[in-house]
Amino acid sequence: MQLLLQQINITVFSLRHGLVLQKKSATFAVLFNLLTCFGMIDSLALLEHATAAMQRAIAPYSSFRVGAALQTSEGKIYTGHNIESSSYSLTICAERVALFKALSEGERTFEAMAIVASSGEFCPPCGACRQVLMDFAPHLVIYLSNQHGQIKTFRLAELLPEAFSSETLSKMISKSL
Repeated sequence: MQLLLQQINITVFSLRHGLVLQKKSATFAVLFNLLTCFGMIDSLALLEHATAAMQRAIAPYSSFRVGAALQTSEGKIYTGHNIESSSYSLTICAERVALFKALSEGERTFEAMAIVASSGEFCPPCGACRQVLMDFAPHLVIYLSNQHGQIKTFRLAELLPEAFSSETLSKMISKSL
């Protein structure tokens, strides 16, 4: 069943990007309805928002564009893209831009994030982004997509096992007092 759902997910993502069939086809309508029933349509919508954000990336030095879309518990979506600086250490990743945008608007609970890159390959968050996301969204689901419309799904804890957290810090501080 999971393999079937994954294939449907890949097919519909491809359909939405004009890679296989036209959106108005009967096949698209059936698959779209199936995805809605199984609650998988959210990952596709997030990936579309991330793809749009990627197009706005500012990457004059590397030409490596990344887009991210972060969904709150209430269903709001905040997007971000990477912004490069000539001083590379001041560059900020798409994931943190999306998170900081949401946090600056008062959001505090998050469900999922989608990430895409211009390389066409799966692009998981870097270590710094994983740590910052863990600080604010430890139960986050992350969707990655490649140029073939394939989607990988992870829980943030899978990408950053044994993470340093506010709980870890509290324990360390209380022991030192």
